[in-house]
Amino acid sequence: MNSDFEMSIEDVQETLEAENKRERIEVPAGEYVCEIKEPLPDVRQDSKGHNKILMPIEISGDTSGLDGQWLFEAIYMNNQHDEAGKVKDGIGKRKVARYANAVGLKSLKNLSELEGKMVRVDYGPNKNGYMEVRKINPFSADVANALNVVTPPSAPLSSKEAEETADLPF
Repeated sequence: MNSDFEMSIEDVQETLEAENKRERIEVPAGEYVCEIKEPLPDVRQDSKGHNKILMPIEISGDTSGLDGQWLFEAIYMNNQHDEAGKVKDGIGKRKVARYANAVGLKSLKNLSELEGKMVRVDYGPNKNGYMEVRKINPFSADVANALNVVTPPSAPLSSKEAEETADLPF
């Protein structure tokens, strides 16, 4: 063990609780650089009873006091439909695919492949007035734009690739 590294934690429980009690503030509309975090462990339900997990993305490098704030993406679980027949897990797949595409992945077997990756997001009101991540771009989007590099849209999954995504929640 390296004796050059010393750390003292006065109260371990207090330190753990401080991490779990993140102050929730309203994040204004804007463009933010974010780090994709590990999804929260508990399954939640929306107002209509559909199961989802929350994948936090943490604002990073913001100088206006928002650094460290979390935005949440609701990732719907398998085989859920609403009254209008909309497949909820299809919504979850599209959200996750947008993140995977932004970090340059061509396929994804589980959400942990996204953890720690950086993206640039456009956050603001959707057509119903709720705040959400509207666009997800590669972290180096400004460099790509300066060079006029166009990222092609991702191709749909083949049946073999679809079978390999069994560890995803949808």
